[in-house]
This record gives sequence, C-alpha cells and structure tokens, in this order.
Amino acid sequence: MTSPRTVVITGLGATTSLGGDLPTTWTALLEGRSGIRHSDLGTPGGQPLPVRLAAPVAADPATRLSPAQLARNDRSSQLALIATQEAWRDAGLPAPGSAGASPPPERVAAVLGVGIGSVLSLTAHYDALLDKGHDGVPPRSIPMILPNHAAAQVGLFLRARSRVQVLSSACASGAEALAHGLTLIRTGMADVVLAGGTEAAIHP
Repeated sequence: MTSPRTVVITGLGATTSLGGDLPTTWTALLEGRSGIRHSDLGTPGGQPLPVRLAAPVAADPATRLSPAQLARNDRSSQLALIATQEAWRDAGLPAPGSAGASPPPERVAAVLGVGIGSVLSLTAHYDALLDKGHDGVPPRSIPMILPNHAAAQVGLFLRARSRVQVLSSACASGAEALAHGLTLIRTGMADVVLAGGTEAAIHP
C-alpha cells in the first residue's frame, strides 16, 4: 500500500456576511467584527417575524457575475461562483478552458456542501405559479432548485470532469465537502479539487 498523497491548499475564496471577498472577511475576523445585524424581514402578510437578526452575505452578485449567470442561478449558486472564481485566481491557475490550461479537466473535481440549497428560487417560483399561473414559472425552475445546482454550476465553470458532487449534512455540509475533497486527492481520483460550502436561505 502506497503512502497517501500530500494535499495542500493553494487558493482561497470567500464571500460572507463579513465581506464580499476573502481579504475583507479575514480582516473583519481578526478585528472581532460580527456579520450579524438587525433584519426587517417580515411575513408576506406584513407581520414582523419574531427573529430580528440575520447574517446576510455582503456581496452583490450583480457586480461580479454576467447577466446570464444571474438569470440561471439561485443566490446560493451565485455566491458559490463568486467564491470559486476568487479561489481559482488565488491559486494562480489559468482561466478554465483557456488554451493550454492546466490541470486537465479530467483531473479537476468540485465538491460543495449545502444545508438547504436553492430555497429562494423554490419560494419565488412557487409565488410566481400562484400569481401568474404556470406561464409565470421560469423554464429553468427545476434545475435551479435541485440540491446539486451550485455544485453543477461550479463544475461547469471549472470544466471539472473528475467529480462534481454535493454533500448535505446540515451545518457540517461545508466541512464534509472539504474532507471529501481531501480524500479525492489522497486517493488519486483528482489532482485539483474546489471544495467548500454555500447557502442563501434568509427568507420568512
């Protein structure tokens, strides 16, 4: 039995309630700041919710993604793409799909953890159904609400052909994705793995 391969972290990306990118988030952590703030989120009937605190992500996807990416992705997938792009650049890797890009797609994997997933799209599309009938439901509704949607979009962006997987273990989902990415590299199933977690579930 050969020794497991050494695994190193070469790039990081994050968009959180503390900042829209990794440096801003890291600085806020070191300064002891909190991303939790008061929220005026209410019920559809206008009644305030008993919980008045939330930790919304600071990034505005409209300033970081193309119109097509915005239209076809739930917010949780949008945030995953923003963090993915930052991590890929941080690793110093060439743009996926560029001429002579390395590593080859067959050696690239994407593993994401989600706890709830595309709940914002699910509720918005259901509201559209009630308000406008079936003609009001977006044609991409089913793909957008699937639990693996964020992982699939990251995999498409990276041209990943080794593995594209989603793990869902409640609050441990992102950590489990990191552990699975470690296993993929150690066992030789991939050379590069984008691993992490995403969520966007602030809704009445």
